Amino acid sequence: MGFFDLIVAGDQHDSRRQAQANNSSRLAYSVHKLTSKGQGIVRLPDPLPFSTIFLEEPHFTQGASLITRPALAVGEPLGSAGVWQWHRNPKGYFTGAYVYLSVQLSEVEYGDDGVQMMHNLMFTGIGYKDLGQAVTTEAQLLAPRAVGFGV
Repeated sequence: MGFFDLIVAGDQHDSRRQAQANNSSRLAYSVHKLTSKGQGIVRLPDPLPFSTIFLEEPHFTQGASLITRPALAVGEPLGSAGVWQWHRNPKGYFTGAYVYLSVQLSEVEYGDDGVQMMHNLMFTGIGYKDLGQAVTTEAQLLAPRAVGFGV
């Protein structure tokens, strides 16, 4: 085995390690922001798609913040969100969640629907790396790294 062969073998090894690292599981997250106006409970009819594929059921956390608020005499609005069903691909991996949003006002202010809230949802768990736009659907020309390589 010559010096050039060792370089090629090293490059191939590095390429395999990089490909394996890109496709291995790791801690991942998917963040979503939803707005609501008024009060009550609503179920979103379509699943919220994750930005990554989770291998097992992700951990769900949520919070809410006021965008606009009516002049309330008593208390503050309470906003929450939850998952009522998971969306899975044919292999059983988690690809999205059906969620509901809930906004409650104190009994004194029950008739006021002027409150707007931002619901911040985060899903975390073991998932595959999100390649995003790095994966192309068009054929690519592969240029050799060195003149005459592979000939």
